[in-house]
Amino acid sequence: MTSHPFHFDNTDNPEAQKPGPSKKRHPHNSNVRGQIPSFQAARLRTIWLESSQDASKAIATPCTYNVSSRLVQESGLPMIFLFRFAVSWTHGLPDTGYIALEERCSQVQETARQVSILFMFDAHTGYGSPINVRRTVRIFAQAGAAGASTPETNVKTCSSSLGQTHGS
Repeated sequence: MTSHPFHFDNTDNPEAQKPGPSKKRHPHNSNVRGQIPSFQAARLRTIWLESSQDASKAIATPCTYNVSSRLVQESGLPMIFLFRFAVSWTHGLPDTGYIALEERCSQVQETARQVSILFMFDAHTGYGSPINVRRTVRIFAQAGAAGASTPETNVKTCSSSLGQTHGS
């Protein structure tokens, strides 16, 4: 087993060679289960794998929004992270869960149009149940994000709301 979610060389793992009912393989790429990941997601995984194997390749990932994303790209960094409360602030609102998935997705699409480097997006709590989290991640991937980050719990302390606890 590797520390990386996608193992690109199955020669050392005979179990991975056997497709079973839960290990449905893609017909054109035996190293991928389910859908083929987007180019951005595959590149992000490669960067993470390289950085986990070589400490000199640590990734500086600044949190950005709007024009700052463009500035980070021009500085030469390989990726950015769109943080959730910046999107809320762009709309003049606190980060209290008021901004809907569609508005956040619009921000992801706009960033994808403006920059050519990889970016991840803060997907809030995934907007509900595990099925909603899956839908949220797919929507952000289709909008151009290389990955999405979600907290481990639905109750969080919101830094933009002076430490108030919010439930989703």
